[in-house]
Formats: sequence, structure tokens, C-alpha cells
Amino acid sequence: GVGKTTLAKLVYNRFDVKRHFDCLSWAFISQQFSPGDVFSGILREVGAKWENMGSMKEEDLIRTLKDVLKEKRYLVVLDDIWKGEAWDSLKRAFPKGKKGSKVLFTTRVKEVASYADPRSSPVEPPFLTNEEGWELLSRTAFPEDIASEQGYAPEFERIGKEIVRKCGGLPLAL
Repeated sequence: GVGKTTLAKLVYNRFDVKRHFDCLSWAFISQQFSPGDVFSGILREVGAKWENMGSMKEEDLIRTLKDVLKEKRYLVVLDDIWKGEAWDSLKRAFPKGKKGSKVLFTTRVKEVASYADPRSSPVEPPFLTNEEGWELLSRTAFPEDIASEQGYAPEFERIGKEIVRKCGGLPLAL
């Protein structure tokens, strides 16, 4: 993709972000997921310790998660939500929490972002231009010692720029 998950990880892993929140959790959602598994994973990441968590019903997990989070300033990242219905099945577990609590999610479907919060402005990482793509590819794929003062050999450059064009501006494809 264009780097939605990478951007979310950069935010999530920042020292000042970690210091701002009482607890953080990251959950990968994708097309096939179990809300109960997501809730259990979040509970484990925020430090909840219930021996019978694996056998709890979904409604009990939701109630427990709400109780744990309600007095905390939390950041939960839900990575790769595909449908509005997925957000509907998950959002009921997140209380208002302390001021500044956030649920951030990534999606490849713009309508899902708008569905979740029509007032928000989704962040859409831009595609790379051909020049930016060439710069990225040449920095990461070619050893430094093959470039001369005049640049790369014409054949390297031609093939590299063709690769960039075929990748359509997607940084992770390069």
C-alpha cells in the first residue's frame, strides 16, 4: 500500500506518544477477524490479568475492557479495517475514557473512514511521484558504489525507472 500501517506504527512507537497515554494497544483486524479475539488481545496489551479471559463471552470481554479503559487515557490502533460493520462490532468496547483517549484505525476503504466518523478528515498518505519513487529505489536497491558522479549506468536507470512506473507510486512495492 501507500504506507498507512507504517505511518500508524511511526505514531504509535513515538516516545512522546507513549508517554502521553496510560496504555496502548495494537490490533490487526483485516477481513476475517473475531471481535472476541481482538478484545482479549487488547486486554492483554493494556495489562489486564484474568485467568479465564479465553473462556469469556464477547459481552463479558466488552464490559471488562470498558471497565479497564474508562479511567485511563488510552490509544488503541485497529489496523486494516475493511468494513463499517467491523467498526460497529468493535467500537462498543471503547468508553469515552479520559480526555485525550483515542482509537485510531487504518483502512484501505475511504468510505469506512467516513462511516466511522463523518466529521473527521481521514489522513491519506500520498502516492510517490516517479521522481520520488526513483530516489527511493536508487537509495535502497542499488549499492552506493555503482553510481558514478554522472549517476547510474543508463541501463540501470532505464530498468529502475521502469520498475518505479510499474509500481504506480506505492512505496512498499519498491
